[in-house]
This record gives sequence, C-alpha cells and structure tokens, in this order.
Amino acid sequence: MRKKTLTIIEETENDRKHLELVNFCANIFVPGSVVDEQTGYKLVVLEPLYTLNIKNFDFALLRIENASLILVECKHSVSDIKKLVEDIFKAVQETLKNQENLENVIGNAISQIEFVLCVPALNAPEIREQVVSRDYPICVWGFDLWKREIRLFADEKEIEKELLSGRVHKDKNLNKLLFKGIKSHKGFIRLAPIIPSSHMCTILVHVGEILSLEMKVPHEYLGFQYSDIYNVLQREMGSFTALTDEERATLCAKIIETGLRKGILHDLTEDVKELNRKVFQFSIRRPKAIARNTEKIYVERNAQKLAEKSVIDRFKKETGFTNLTAFQTDENKTK
Repeated sequence: MRKKTLTIIEETENDRKHLELVNFCANIFVPGSVVDEQTGYKLVVLEPLYTLNIKNFDFALLRIENASLILVECKHSVSDIKKLVEDIFKAVQETLKNQENLENVIGNAISQIEFVLCVPALNAPEIREQVVSRDYPICVWGFDLWKREIRLFADEKEIEKELLSGRVHKDKNLNKLLFKGIKSHKGFIRLAPIIPSSHMCTILVHVGEILSLEMKVPHEYLGFQYSDIYNVLQREMGSFTALTDEERATLCAKIIETGLRKGILHDLTEDVKELNRKVFQFSIRRPKAIARNTEKIYVERNAQKLAEKSVIDRFKKETGFTNLTAFQTDENKTK
C-alpha cells in the first residue's frame, strides 16, 4: 500500500512541476512582453490541441502579421530521450493532419507551424543530437529555472541548414533573442493555476481552496453548487484556454463525480436529481484544512484502489480464474 501511495504522490507532484514550468515559459510570451514587442509572437492559447484529443503541446504562440504559429511542448524532466523525441515527432505529424481544426481553435488562419520541445538546459544538447540524427523539424529550447531563462539550442554557424531542417525559427529576431537567452521577469506568476489536462487531484485541491475563500456563508457550512465550480473553472483557467462551454461543463461534472466517489465531497441534497440544483460540501470544512485534506483523501483512496487491483491481478495470474465468482463456482463443484 505504501508503494502505491508514493506512486500517486509522485504523479501529483510531477503534475505540479509541469504546470509550474508551463506557466513560467508561457509568461515570457504574454501580450505586451518584450518578445511580443520585438517579434510579434505572443501567447494565444494554452493546450491548443486539448479539444482535438491530442495530448502534446502546452501552449501556442502566434504572429498575426504572417499567421505563423509556434507550438511548444514542455518537459520538466527527461528519463528516456529517444522515446521523448519519437513521441514529439508523432505529435508533429498528428498536428499537421489537423491544421484546419487547429485554425478553428486558434481563431486565425495558419500559414506555417513550427514545433518546439522545451526541456531542462542540461538535457537540451543530448536531445538536440537525437533530433538532428533523425532530421526531425523540431526546435529545442532549454530552460533554466535558476537563471529564469530559456534558450534555443542550435548550430548558429550552420543557420541556413538549421532553418531548412526546421530546427531554428524563420523569424530572425526571435532566433536572436533565443540564442542570447530570454529571461522571465514575472517569476512564477501563474497565468493559469490549473489547465484542462491537470491531474484531477491538482484541480480538486485548487477548486477547494478557491471555494473555501469565496463562500459568503459561515465556514462551518461551506455549501456550494455546480455553478460555483463552473465559475471557478471559467476564471481560474484564464482566458488562454480553448475550452468550450460544453467541455467546461463536462469537466465540472467530472470534478463533482470524482469528489463524491473519493469521499472528498458530500451531497447534501441526495433527493435532488438535477446536478445544477444539488448542494455539496467538503468532508473537512475548515478553509485552511481543505487543500491538505483533499489531497490526503485522494491519495489514500487511489492508493487503496491500486492495491486492490494489484491483489486481483495477482489472483487471476496465480489461479487462472478471470474473477472471484468463477473461482467460487469451481470451488462449489469440487465439494
């Protein structure tokens, strides 16, 4: 059980680190930034391919003047470099097949798309070697959270060759800035504290924190409804996500369903069938304890579920039975 608990904790911690990195990088390109002023490239949407069910690429930059789009995938850590590069290239191919749908998400025609893999600066040279050896059209950025900067890793002496291969940007001003290193002066201000693909535990914790601060009722009650969660999602995911109202509603329902199933939320109106009329409550109602309790319950319930699944899988492997009912039936036959 302890091993399963550590697995869930690691998942949620990795999700937070990834979210921190996405916000750090995206902040560099917000409208009105130095990059925007000098190149015209600005952040237009976070997770641009989420609604198309393509998991890769964390944010999109657009230069409206020539309809040039840059898609950036961020990785806060790297374990298998070869697999990472192959996965990103597959995402590149899938994205190119969906350019028309992507234009609808962006709300603008797209004349060209450049692809970026943003990784820890220490890993960038080796990752670039893999990209070059496969001749993939992927620009490699290296980030350094200590220096608070990102840089483009490419061969400046072979710029034309790199350009033809898609490993540097067509915009000379952008290349110049990235070769020098672009610093973030916003620290870790979060454009979006949560994004559509965030781990459900991350979403539940953040939504709980916001609701506990915003409820205009005594803290010992803290009742809230579907509309309260919906409004939090609409505001906290910021103006840079491309979720439709329907997709936001689906996510809202999933949050409630997960919260109830894990015992994080209580339904105070079980006799009411309509979701938008129900009233819910956190299992722990002290505002300062909601985040800690939400994560604790989520981790414990998921670890328990994983442990149970592990026992069942081992039972199937050792006995050859697909389920307990089949085992009991066989036992009765032998009596």
